[in-house]
Amino acid sequence: MPHPLRLFVSIIAATVVAVLTLAACATGPPTLDFAADTPDDVRRLADETFTEMREAFPARHDCLDGITVATDRDLDERAEYLPDSATVVLRIPATAPQLRRSLVHELGHHLEFVCDAHPTVRPAFLEAGGFEADHSWFEGPTWEETPSEQWASAVVEYVLGDRDPQSGVFLSRETLPLVEDWATDR
Repeated sequence: MPHPLRLFVSIIAATVVAVLTLAACATGPPTLDFAADTPDDVRRLADETFTEMREAFPARHDCLDGITVATDRDLDERAEYLPDSATVVLRIPATAPQLRRSLVHELGHHLEFVCDAHPTVRPAFLEAGGFEADHSWFEGPTWEETPSEQWASAVVEYVLGDRDPQSGVFLSRETLPLVEDWATDR
């Protein structure tokens, strides 16, 4: 029969290992980080919008971590995604609907850059968009005719349920089911 003290130490050690293992696995859902000068109202709106994004992409939570949101009053575009730092920069001021669309659009670009599984959806997305199979994902004759921009626009429509009236991007009806299937791993 084992010595009571050794048994007790073994139980404590096993309990500590179990607790540490559970703590390491229970990191929770991904959250956004913010540049220090991001206004509070933008932070709240971005957090709410990011919650919608996470809910729309349950199979891609591992791709939605480590994102920083920053703002810039002098940005030429409505927003931009900086892949080297996983930063979404939003031009302010803007209306809440514009900020939401811009954030989700740029998060769509984030998925392209960080999700190892993203290349698996590209061939079907290219076909649905009327592109040749070997068409470059990041190039097109115009912004609106670039597969990457169509992808990000489709992500906006999928997550927010409406099209950006200012984008000028035409999406075939086959694109949204592809985004949803990929987002949910169906």
